[in-house]
Amino acid sequence: MELIAQQWERSFHIYGYRQMWLCLKRQNIFRNSKAVLRIMKKYDLLSEIRRCRKWQHMGQQIHKYKNLLNRTSTRTGLTANE
Repeated sequence: MELIAQQWERSFHIYGYRQMWLCLKRQNIFRNSKAVLRIMKKYDLLSEIRRCRKWQHMGQQIHKYKNLLNRTSTRTGLTANE
């Protein structure tokens, strides 16, 4: 527990349980990553930074182009607007 708290202070409260688990592994302290998560939750040592999700804005349309070909799509195929 002391090693986790010291490393958490050294990382300026940024490390989550996965990076903390890797840090312990580099120091030849082999524990389950979920055990590290439980310890960090118990002593309120989880990271303070919450990053936004990488693919959160994928559903939004970025570019909107004009209909230069004047086509509408139907179930049977494309038809030309007149």
